[in-house]
Amino acid sequence: MKKNVLVALFLLALTSSMLTTPILAQPELDIVETAESDGRFTTLIFALEATGLNETLKGSGPFTVFAPTDDAFAALPPEVLNWLVANPTALTEVLLYHVVSGKQMAADVVALSSIETVQGGNLTITVSDTVVMIDGATIILTDIVCSNGVIHVVDAVLMPEGVLDIVRTAIYAGSFTTLVTALKIADLVGALESPGPFTVFAPTDDAFAALDPDRLAYLLDNPTKLAEVLLYHVVSGSLTAEEVLEQGCLTTLQGGFLNIDVVDDAVMIDGATIILTDIVCSNGVIHVVDAVLKPLRVHPAKAVGYASLRFWWWRLFGLAKLEIYPFNTVDHPGGNPADRPACVWVVKLTVWVCSIRCCWHSHRVRRVKIEAYWIIKRTWKCYSKRIAKAEGHAWTWNGYKLSRPPPDIVVATYHKEPYWTKAYGTGISFFGIGI
Repeated sequence: MKKNVLVALFLLALTSSMLTTPILAQPELDIVETAESDGRFTTLIFALEATGLNETLKGSGPFTVFAPTDDAFAALPPEVLNWLVANPTALTEVLLYHVVSGKQMAADVVALSSIETVQGGNLTITVSDTVVMIDGATIILTDIVCSNGVIHVVDAVLMPEGVLDIVRTAIYAGSFTTLVTALKIADLVGALESPGPFTVFAPTDDAFAALDPDRLAYLLDNPTKLAEVLLYHVVSGSLTAEEVLEQGCLTTLQGGFLNIDVVDDAVMIDGATIILTDIVCSNGVIHVVDAVLKPLRVHPAKAVGYASLRFWWWRLFGLAKLEIYPFNTVDHPGGNPADRPACVWVVKLTVWVCSIRCCWHSHRVRRVKIEAYWIIKRTWKCYSKRIAKAEGHAWTWNGYKLSRPPPDIVVATYHKEPYWTKAYGTGISFFGIGI
């Protein structure tokens, strides 16, 4: 009974006020001829002819068509509309998403919660008071009977999942305008138009607005730095939300690492929260994040020199080698702070000790090897030198892991020929030259 009342109210409201000049039923005309005779579907007719679907919709059918008006097509972002026109396969998918097999009158439509299209996707139907929505578009006129089916008019173009590429999906969504602008400035649009596939962790406009204005202005004025930040949000391959969680850590196109954690049922990636997942695109998938991710500017490095260490009452001296490398590229005896696989950069200091002196100045000569490991937690640049600060998490002596972890260490690399490198922390000092 309630459903019948809704249908009656819906049809009454539509026929009285939605369109000022409703189309008269012309059952002697097919769907295409009916649309052509009205004059408000010129863009739709052009699209049908461009894809050859006009002949299909002239067939016996019957079909139910949810027809977007010219105003509906005009409401599409121009870049999306032009891209569809230039890609007939994608345009065909979009048009078929508006077509349902069989003759479904308004009373049939409102009785459903979803309906399968000829394209293969499903349209979601919601009824609220006198308004009937289909995939977010409003049905503004119903039951235009044709010789081979029926037309219902909608006020927006319906977009099936996975038809648009990553860039056009972001444009169509409307909440990634700063991201799209940044992609254009950094000259990365072409890259994200390619077949890929890619997984993009896309910051919203609010995420960019939360950045310090001076920092944002600096990035937008420096395409190279901006590209580095944007590529830090992109991972090769198409990974669903479930696969992202399974991976635990991801290597980005920028070369850095993203670590995924679950905190109070929220999925975090490098401190940002993933607020929407699995937006499928033709060349990958988008997951939405609420903050702009900040890459660590770290590169593989190696230096040899001399080191001095103080450990409890021992003082140690000797030749040394300092290395910076990705955690997942080297067998690492100390594990990691979370005791699980992680994508991080590691500082490793190896000292071949030839002199050991205790605190009461007794002196013994012994040849041993000391290995200390740190995970990099911060990087910055100061004038001509690149600086990385790391937290210690493993220290081995002759293969044994010691109970006391090494202190934080700061590594400074001077980017001039030769590449001088020094590292220092409580009780630790290293000086060497890069090789």
